[in-house]
Amino acid sequence: MLETERLFLRPWTESDAPECFRYARDPRVGPPCGWTPHPDVEHTKRIIRTVLSDPETYAIVLKKTGLPVGSISLMRNTSLASLDDEVELGYWLGVPYWGQGIVPEAARVLLRRAFTALGISGVWCGYADGNEKSRRVQQKLGFRDQWTADSVRFPQTGEERKEHVSLLTREDWERQSAARVRISVKRVARYDDLIAEHENPIEHACDMREGMTFVSSGGERPEGFCESAWDTIAPFVRELAAGGGHFYGDWMRDPRSAMLSCNDGFRPVSFLLEIPDGES
Repeated sequence: MLETERLFLRPWTESDAPECFRYARDPRVGPPCGWTPHPDVEHTKRIIRTVLSDPETYAIVLKKTGLPVGSISLMRNTSLASLDDEVELGYWLGVPYWGQGIVPEAARVLLRRAFTALGISGVWCGYADGNEKSRRVQQKLGFRDQWTADSVRFPQTGEERKEHVSLLTREDWERQSAARVRISVKRVARYDDLIAEHENPIEHACDMREGMTFVSSGGERPEGFCESAWDTIAPFVRELAAGGGHFYGDWMRDPRSAMLSCNDGFRPVSFLLEIPDGES
């Protein structure tokens, strides 16, 4: 089993069929990936016993519910991954969980396994024309465009569609994993009236001051950085380190940056996260 901040990745079991069917029956899920919606739970059970039982195929499970909401896999011997040290990344996610960064979060831990534990040199991925969600996932993960095939037939749906193919090499992954993110303390507030009225008299180790800067390498907490504040900003730091961005619906002028505050309601600190010049 693999683990991220919000997720467990574990093998599928037949007992997962009702939850899997809940999302796989939706016509917005399968057809963009090249497979038809599941007609019933029995069909889902057959898919779990066959396709979803392949090696390196995982249910994406939310920690807060313990239930699967999608699937992700590293597939060997595909039309794209034909060499022994190559795999193809595949994934799908239930519609209610779109737009929450779940697939990139799951993919990052699986890519780490591919390049560090499985000895993979390259991970391929593709998406059909118009599948913008899949395109953005691959972009966030650092995949590089390779080619476009104008007419690719998807046997399950019977459609012919334009397919875009991308690749993430071990070298590119290693470079991205070491990417640095600068964390600047932009504003420190303190609400003494709220502290006096509501807070227990306890010690606080956080001593952030305006103008302080820290640098995270490879998505790790910088030395001396407040642990509580790190819990708040870590997902954003790791997203930037892995090549992602465009937070808050593109409100930030620089798409490779983010502005957010820690969750201390008595003394919140506002941070600017950005990729240092020359490293974007």
